[in-house]
Amino acid sequence: VTFSSAPVAVVLDPPEPSGVLCGVQDDGTVECAGDGTLAGQTPFGANGYFSPVSHHLVVPTALPLLADVEFMRMGDGFACVSTSADVQCWGDNSQRQLGQGGPSTVDTYTPVPVLGLAAVDELAIGARHACVRTGGSVQCWGDNTDGQVGTAAFNGDQSIPVGVPLIADAVELALGERHSRSEERRVGK
Repeated sequence: VTFSSAPVAVVLDPPEPSGVLCGVQDDGTVECAGDGTLAGQTPFGANGYFSPVSHHLVVPTALPLLADVEFMRMGDGFACVSTSADVQCWGDNSQRQLGQGGPSTVDTYTPVPVLGLAAVDELAIGARHACVRTGGSVQCWGDNTDGQVGTAAFNGDQSIPVGVPLIADAVELALGERHSRSEERRVGK
């Protein structure tokens, strides 16, 4: 795969390793190639990741709705980007992983800002949940079936970012299918 310029980051959709490949360019644009299907869902052509482009992308193509992107991550049928102003997500919303608040699980095929978030230091995505780190604080949203959002109650999906209690000095995030982890600063080590 040849990008228009060397990307500063390459993102591969984990559930479909041969399905979607994106690169964040040094100018903040994003180029993607692949089939654009929503993993585990009915294939929607290119709508899931590449909207408004509506066909299979054989070569990396700029996504016209994204600009000023610092980080991009992909989960199971959804994607999020972090810009200098906010975090935006799109795709599958079955576990409210797009961070839009309320009970809706309607999929969104264009990037929409996650409620309550401004610029962040780090963005991480699991299968159907996401977390951000700002300074040492962590907020998560989406699927909370196994407590992966970090709230005390395993009370289902979290539709907006919530602060993870007892974490104030995180320096790195790592998310998996149904778990989340933060690396914390060690004093004197």
